Amino acid sequence: MNRIKERFVWLSYPLDTSIPSYGNGEGFEREHIQNISKGDSCNTSRWHLVNHIGTHIDTPNHFFQNGSSIDDFPPEFWQFSNVSIVKEPAINKNMCIGVDRSFKSVPEDTDLLIIYTGYCKYRSEKKYWANNPGLSSELAFFLRNTFPNLRAVGIDSISISSWQNRDEGRKAHKAFLDPDGYGKPILLIEDMDLTIIADDVNILSSWVIPMRVTGADGAPCTIIAGVDKC
Repeated sequence: MNRIKERFVWLSYPLDTSIPSYGNGEGFEREHIQNISKGDSCNTSRWHLVNHIGTHIDTPNHFFQNGSSIDDFPPEFWQFSNVSIVKEPAINKNMCIGVDRSFKSVPEDTDLLIIYTGYCKYRSEKKYWANNPGLSSELAFFLRNTFPNLRAVGIDSISISSWQNRDEGRKAHKAFLDPDGYGKPILLIEDMDLTIIADDVNILSSWVIPMRVTGADGAPCTIIAGVDKC
């Protein structure tokens, strides 16, 4: 019997000073406060960043004052063993992704849903932050009602809120994240590096590791996935 040979890949971008930000807002800055090349005994940096920058996670507290934050989730929450991929769903004229037939084939036991739009290839261009596709509130309700084990949704767009349709983006954030109105929260992972999804790969498992800050409404994260070729 042939055994699947698992290899590990990044599904997150490293933080650097060139990363795009939503609406071209504040980004990531690095300040060298000790530098060996200038005679210091070691290298040390000070980082300046907003918490919703690069590959990052939104928690309910991002849109709800009493919503749960990063430190409210136990370690086991961040391990996903039933990862599903939707590739290039339809984007409507309002730059939103709604419910289309590509979501109908997602297995019911999915705990992490990754939506590959193909926009990751534009990350170095203005359109990545100025003309990004988002997710609709309609899709949020469909996923919540269809997949009882779903704990997180990730996308290769700078935000699930389209820059052109921010009102719908706010509605979608609330529909995914609100733990009181609809049930358990579905966390959101934005600005994922899904370049590898363009190839035919199966994601066997994934770890999503957020930067742990007490009371954080969201945080940059590192994502590692075990994959094999189809």
